[in-house]
Amino acid sequence: MRPVGNTRRIVVCVNRRLSDTTPSCAGRGSEVLVNALRDVATEQGLDVEVATFSCFGRCVEGPNVRFSPGGPFFRGVTGADVEAIVSAFIDWNRAS
Repeated sequence: MRPVGNTRRIVVCVNRRLSDTTPSCAGRGSEVLVNALRDVATEQGLDVEVATFSCFGRCVEGPNVRFSPGGPFFRGVTGADVEAIVSAFIDWNRAS
């Protein structure tokens, strides 16, 4: 595996609200995104942690993903975005 960085991560909100009427990232599929991001990163030979976070405070816009520390924030992420997000992470890591 090719290391991308030991302290940099892809962080996914997995907050699930108790009410079905209030939007949440997990309610919109973020838990599936975690596994998809891990799978794509592994397929590309990346040594990157895909971490979960309880809430970014923007569930209305979710599922939400952020590069940490201090990287870009992605809203409304779907499975169709996973490969592009991993590619963006590689680019962000190289540029920083």
